[in-house]
Formats: sequence, structure tokens, C-alpha cells
Amino acid sequence: MDNIPNELLQRIFALAIEPLRDDVNPVDEDAAPWCLLRVCRLWENVALFSPELWSTIVISAEHNCNTLEEQRFLALQLQRSGNAPLDIVLRMPDFYLSANRGIPNMFALLAKASSRWRSFHVSGCMGGWKFAPSFDRIDGLPLLERVVLSNNPSPESHLRSDQDHDIRDGGFLFRNSPRLQCVVLNAPGASAVRFQPDDCTRIVPWRQIRTYKAMYACWDEHVSNLAPMARTLVDADLSLPNGRVGLLWNDRSPLELPSLKRLVVSHGVVLGLISAPALAELHVYGAVEHQLPDFLARSACKIRRLTLYQCPTSARVLLDILGGMSGTLEHLALELRGDEHGTASARNILRGLSLVRADSDSKPEQLCPYLASIYWSTAKGIADHDALLVMVYSRWRAPSSKLREVDVHLNSRLVRSRDWYELRREGLDVKLVMMTKVARAIREWREYLPV
Repeated sequence: MDNIPNELLQRIFALAIEPLRDDVNPVDEDAAPWCLLRVCRLWENVALFSPELWSTIVISAEHNCNTLEEQRFLALQLQRSGNAPLDIVLRMPDFYLSANRGIPNMFALLAKASSRWRSFHVSGCMGGWKFAPSFDRIDGLPLLERVVLSNNPSPESHLRSDQDHDIRDGGFLFRNSPRLQCVVLNAPGASAVRFQPDDCTRIVPWRQIRTYKAMYACWDEHVSNLAPMARTLVDADLSLPNGRVGLLWNDRSPLELPSLKRLVVSHGVVLGLISAPALAELHVYGAVEHQLPDFLARSACKIRRLTLYQCPTSARVLLDILGGMSGTLEHLALELRGDEHGTASARNILRGLSLVRADSDSKPEQLCPYLASIYWSTAKGIADHDALLVMVYSRWRAPSSKLREVDVHLNSRLVRSRDWYELRREGLDVKLVMMTKVARAIREWREYLPV
């Protein structure tokens, strides 16, 4: 171990930092980076002089912040982070905020380092700013790039209109943040915070925002945010609560987003309300048979990456949709669900995706010949393994194969591992993932960071 360069040790230590989870104590002396200080003198020195290890600050009102020890830990972490940009995570459930008298002191320590804030994530009560008077005295956030504001998930949260969903006194985050480009107004399963109509354009510098993610009950609530940044928005995640699509105001012309490159929608109906001629990456939750073909025709975009998650659309319609983007599609992810997708349907799709070997007399038209990666998932009990292997072999062993990666989410199918291991030996990147990890994978492609 003594021969390992310090730079390599720093990289290894960074990998040891636990991902943020709601059940993790903000200061865990038995987890990295704190535990690294107790191994040996070398590790202690490397950890203490690695500011990035200390640059993620988590404050939770659920944990006891009254004690001087907790405040001392925060001061130590801020000191050890040196000049590194800081990623701030605040968990502020309303009940714990009112009972925790140490929170203002913790917030005051954070405010002193506000010039180094790179990202700022808040979950819980938006009215919690009253416990942070020191934040309102912040003049500017020169390094701030990303703001995430989310309420606690609740079944009826999207129907509420009380001020707990308003950003209110959180305007300090947007007042003077020249590098701010990403605004996320909810976490997965939570309602988006709202802006009062007269505050929407006054508080947030929408024209400098490039990434926007939110869930609202009405399309109009999205439009009020989207309109000022419509010409500059590059990445959007537009969510609507399940079963609430009847609240949409869809009697207007589609909103054009000319610079949009990446789009995630929680319901296909959103595709009928926008156009995006520059779109290259599209992720859709649910059915797509009605809106997606019209959206593609209206936008005339060239899709390179497509994800259809929990998709009940029939095999015939899916193959027609894929045929419309066949010449540009490079990355395809399909998770098939619903009554339409039994074994026969899954096999039909795989048969359509298989490349046919061309003989000397004819050159048959191939569906999506430029696919470099395929992600495949079907429901429990679907016997599609043989057809899946045939499709993968047909693409991998084609003379001009572009295929480089295959991800298969396992259900109850029997997997003959030797076939996949043979493909791995030949150089194909094959990943066999248990079905329990599907939700995590979808969360990752939606690019939500845990709060």
C-alpha cells in the first residue's frame, strides 16, 4: 500500500464516498471520508489534503443539529473542503424544522461559504427559509450551476395550492447566479414547487437556464416557466401526474423548443403539445402510439437515442415508429409492459430488429442498422430468450456491425449464460441486470440526483 501514489489513493477514496440516500446520517463517522482518518497516518494525510472528499455537505433537520458536536463537524468539513466547489443538500421536513433549534446555526455556517456553492438541493418544506435568515443576506452565488427544489412526496401533493409549494423566500438562489444553468423543481414522485405568477420571471433568470425538470398538474404551469427559455432550453424533463392529463389545456398551438436536444416526458400526451426540431434524445414513459408519430412528423427531428419505459404499445406500431427513425437511431432502450406484450409480441419485435443477411441478388431493408446499444426488458414470464439471442447475434456478427453494448434486464426467463459469455469473449459489452434494479436504472437515465 505504501507504493500507491497519493493521486491514485485520492481516486480510490472518492469511490468510497456513499451515494446520498434519505436514510443516511449526514455525519457518519463509520463511513468515508471520516473513517479514512483512522486507518493509518498515510491515509489520514491523503484524506485531509483531498478537498473534494469533503465537498458534499448534507444537513438534515431529522437529525439532531442542536449539539455543538454536530456544528463542529460541519465547521471541520467546510475547513477541510478548502477551496473546492460545494454540493449542498438540505432535508427540511416541516415538523423537524420547527423542533430543531440548531438548524439556523448550521445554515449560518453554510452561508459563510456561499461563494463556493456549486449545487444546492432542498427537499421538504419550502417555508423552511424562515429558519435561514443568514441566507437572505447572501449577495451572490458566483459558482452555483444547479438548483434542485422539491417537496416531500404525497398522494395529493399535485392538487394542493397552499404556500408550502411556493418558493417564496428562496429567491436568494437566483438573485445573482451567473453560472446557473440547471433548475429542477421536483424529485421523482414529488410535486414541483410553484412560483407566484408575478414572481415567475422576476425570481428565476429563465433565459440562462439550459436544463429544466418539473412535474405539474396542468400544462399551463409548465408553459409559464418554459416560455421565457423556449429558444435556449437544451434538456427538459416534463412530467405530469398519472391520471391528471385531463387538466391539460391543449387547445393551443404546440410550443416550439428549437434548441432542445434531450427530452424526457412522463406521459406521451406532452408530445402533442411541443415541437423540437433539434431533438436527438427522447425518453417516454407509457403509451406512444398516438402522439409520438405526429410529434416526429411535426418536429422533423433526427432521434439518435430512444427510451420507451413501461410501454404497452403494440409490436406493429412500435416497429412502424422505429422504422421512421431507422436511419439515425443509435441507442434503443425498450421496457415492454401491458396486455399487448406477451411472448408472441416480444418475439415479433425482436424478429423485426434482427438484421437479415443479404445475399448476392438482393439487399433487404434493415431496421435501425446503426444501433450501437440495445437495452431490453420484458415482463415476468415472457419466453423471449431465444429470439433475443438471435437478434443480438444477427447484429453482432453482421459484416458492418455497429453494435457495442447489450443490457438485458432479467425476469423469470432461463438464461443460458454460456451464450452471453461467448459474446463477451468476442468483445461485446453484455450486462445482465436483475429486475429489481430497473427502477434505479430509470432513475439514472432521468438524471435525477438523490436528495
